[in-house]
Amino acid sequence: MLGFACATIAVPAKAEGYPDRPIKLAVPFGAGGGGDVSTRVLAAGMSDILGKPIIIENQPSAGGMSAARGVLKANPDGYSMLLIGNIYAIAQSLLAHVPYDVVKDFTPISLVVKTDVAIFSAKQSPFSSVQDLIAQAKRKPNTINIGVGLFGTTQHLTAELFKSEAGIEATIVPFSNSGQLQTAVRSGDVDVGFDLLAPVLGALTAGEMKPLAVAGNKRSPFLPATPTLTESEIPVEATSWSLMAVRSGTPEAIVARLNQVIVQALASSELQQKFSALSLEPVSSNVADAHQLLVAEIAKWKHAIQVAKIPQQ
Repeated sequence: MLGFACATIAVPAKAEGYPDRPIKLAVPFGAGGGGDVSTRVLAAGMSDILGKPIIIENQPSAGGMSAARGVLKANPDGYSMLLIGNIYAIAQSLLAHVPYDVVKDFTPISLVVKTDVAIFSAKQSPFSSVQDLIAQAKRKPNTINIGVGLFGTTQHLTAELFKSEAGIEATIVPFSNSGQLQTAVRSGDVDVGFDLLAPVLGALTAGEMKPLAVAGNKRSPFLPATPTLTESEIPVEATSWSLMAVRSGTPEAIVARLNQVIVQALASSELQQKFSALSLEPVSSNVADAHQLLVAEIAKWKHAIQVAKIPQQ
């Protein structure tokens, strides 16, 4: 779903002169995390092309609502952007009171980055594949513990979809951060972990834990020998992704200009190397494909929340 081709867009004349001042970019993460660092890498590349600074405003909050509200209060003139990711797609169904419609109130510009969800076990684990895990879970129902991120995260909901599609019963164990989850997997406190690939890649490539599968729509370039869940006969695709957006009503010429800049920035070998060092894949797209992905992701996570019978919060 995320392997969109880059498209060159002719920018209408009305975008000439834009931007003539700094652009603000609202980020729904705290400073210093992986999502923040990768966004700053892209923002710097975009600034070099535009000739104007892009100012990062970190606004962490439940469902990313603080960052979204700020952009919605600004004029739709392209000087306020929002980084939209999985948390927005999930929040549309998970949270009872979201004061906006992320599809109607924002215009996606382009996808920018993704990282797969990885499924892994301890190196001493008897599981060498997803099929091994499923076979054990079916032989002994409710004996498998699956470690995930906090309830309602991409990792948690991917595990719920996995359980549903595999037809198994297993206990979900949430952890507040990746370090705690990895410790639990290594010690055998949980049988298998579902986590974003970026924070666990080092341990997986070092042989400290065993990768069983990735949940992307194709094999990860960082773990090319590891099959996808689909290859493992479990039709689940899940990644953590981000896209740039502006408030709806922003002139099409400005949206097209920003798309062109993002595509150009992500195509640079220097930026690709920086993203690779963060274990992230840069992925650009045209405006229509970014919109299509957002709609599809909202539907997917709504289904996952229903499967897991998670009440609205």
